Amino acid sequence: RDEDADSFDGPIDVTPTHLDLGYKGYSFRIVVRADQELRMLRGLRNPTPEARALRESLINRHVRGAMHHSLIHAVHTRHPSSSYVVRLARRWVASHMLSDMIPHEAVELLVASLYTEPEAAGGGGGGGGPGSGGGSGDQ
Repeated sequence: RDEDADSFDGPIDVTPTHLDLGYKGYSFRIVVRADQELRMLRGLRNPTPEARALRESLINRHVRGAMHHSLIHAVHTRHPSSSYVVRLARRWVASHMLSDMIPHEAVELLVASLYTEPEAAGGGGGGGGPGSGGGSGDQ
């Protein structure tokens, strides 16, 4: 069993929201969901402003975050090039020093809209997202 303990050779960082640890050269982030806290906060009859803020924070982090991840994963699965476009768009945002103003989730959603709504990309219904060759064929 000591060899298993020695496999945790990477950094271990504990924060109030998650745990980061390294195992055999891989990094993992462990996030503990707070379902009981959400249920308790929803059940309050007269919540304080702090309780409302905590509830909203937990909903954003756990519920909306999971929905966002599921959506982006589906787009990346259906359109493999979308992950490269997201990376390029995030790099563009960072190069213009806008990273603090534009959340990375917003960049992911903007790119996802290009792949899922062809008219948003100016393709006029060609389908398939950017660079898919699904245009009108008038060349």
